[in-house]
Amino acid sequence: MNTLLLVDGSAFIHRAYHALPKMTRKSDGQPTGAVYGFCNLLMKFLDGSRPEISPTHCAVVFDPPGRNFRHKIDPNYKANRGPRPSDLTSQMDLMREATAALGVHGVEVQGFEADDLIATYARLAADAGMDVIIATGDKDMMQLVNGHVAIFDPFASKFVRRDEVILKFGVPPEKVVDVQALAGDSTDNVPGVPGIGIKTAARLIEEYGDLETLLASAGEIRQRKCRESLVGFAEQARKAKLLVSLDANVPAAVEIDAMTVPQPGREDFVRFCTLMEFSDLFRDEGPSDTAIGRDGDTPTDLNEAFTWWRDALAGLKPPIHSEPHCGFFQRRMVRGGVWVPVAIWLEQDIDADTGELLSDERLVCAVGGKEADADAEWTHCAGNPITEEEYRYLVARAEWARDFAPNEPAAQPYRKIDPLGIEPVF
Repeated sequence: MNTLLLVDGSAFIHRAYHALPKMTRKSDGQPTGAVYGFCNLLMKFLDGSRPEISPTHCAVVFDPPGRNFRHKIDPNYKANRGPRPSDLTSQMDLMREATAALGVHGVEVQGFEADDLIATYARLAADAGMDVIIATGDKDMMQLVNGHVAIFDPFASKFVRRDEVILKFGVPPEKVVDVQALAGDSTDNVPGVPGIGIKTAARLIEEYGDLETLLASAGEIRQRKCRESLVGFAEQARKAKLLVSLDANVPAAVEIDAMTVPQPGREDFVRFCTLMEFSDLFRDEGPSDTAIGRDGDTPTDLNEAFTWWRDALAGLKPPIHSEPHCGFFQRRMVRGGVWVPVAIWLEQDIDADTGELLSDERLVCAVGGKEADADAEWTHCAGNPITEEEYRYLVARAEWARDFAPNEPAAQPYRKIDPLGIEPVF
C-alpha cells in the first residue's frame, strides 16, 4: 500500500523556531535556527528512522504569503496575531530551498492556507486508494481523519486516529467542524457562540446530529442562556463553520505521482548544508577506525553501557534535566555483510498534558527499526567496538534532541544517513 506523507511545513517552521536556540550563519549573521530544526525534522521522516510511517510519497505544504479566501468571509480572521518575527521571516525562503534540496516537493497555492491544500491532497490520495499521514500538531486537521487518513504528531510521537479525535472533541472527525463552529477558535480569532465550550458543543451536536439541525431546534432547548445564545448568535455560528471547514478542492499543480520519496544523500542537500554552514547534518569524510570507550575501554555489560552513555550525554553541556531520563547505547552489527543499526535505550511513559511520569524506566531495543531483545542484541554487538566517528555522530544527534525538545523526558530514537552509508542511531 502506497502512503502519502503530507508535512505541515508552516506548523513545523514555527515549532522549530520557538523550540531551538537562536543560531546564525557565522559568515554573514543570517539567522538559521529554524532552518536547521526544519531540516532535522524533515530528514527524520525521509531517512527511515520512523518505521511506523515509511512513506512512499511525500510533500511539504506551506502557507503562501498574503491573505486567503477566509478573509473575504471575515476580515478579522487571524487579526489577533502579531507580525511574524523578522528573524523568522528571513528564513522562510531558505526553508523552501531546503525542501527542494532534499528532493521533496514544496507546495502552496495563493489564496488558500496550507491546511486546505493538505485536505485536498489527502482526499485525492485516499480516493486513489493510498494511505495518508499528515505530520502536524494542528488540531484543525482532525476533521480530515478517516479510514485512510491519520495524523502523526512528531512532537508528541503519537498518532491521532478516530478514537483520539473523539477523546479530544467528544465527537467523531466528521462532526468536528460543527463543534468548532459552536465553541469558536480563539487562536484564529474565530468567534463561536458565547457561553458554549467544547464539552457543551459536543453534547449538543451528539444530541441533535449537526449544526443546522441544532440551530433549527434552538428554541426547544431548556437551558435559558444556552437557548438565547444559540438563537442570537446563529449566523455567527454559521460563519464560524465556514471559517473552520477546510477546503478539499484546491486546484493542485503538483500530481501525487510526482511526490515519490527521494533517495538519501542528495548532492543538492550537501551543497545546501555547506552554504548554510550545517557541518553536522552531512559529512564528506568516512568514519575513523579508532575504537573508543570510557577510559579507552568498551563497556562490558549492559548496565555499564547505560552508565557510560549517561555520563557522555550529561557531559555535553549543563543538563536540562537534573537527572537524565533517557540513556542510550548505540551499536552497529554485521549480519550477512550488511550493516544494521541497533539502538538500546531506557523509556518511560509520560502524561502529554501534565508531564507526569507514569511508569518506571524500561529497557527498549530496536534493530533496523524493529523491536528486539536488548540482552541478546547487546551480546551480539559486544564484539564490535564503536568508532570515534560514530561516537561523534551520536553525541551530536543527542545534543540536538535535548536542545530541540527540552521538555520531553525521553528523546525518541533518531537515525541520520550520511552520504557514505553510515547510519548512526541514538
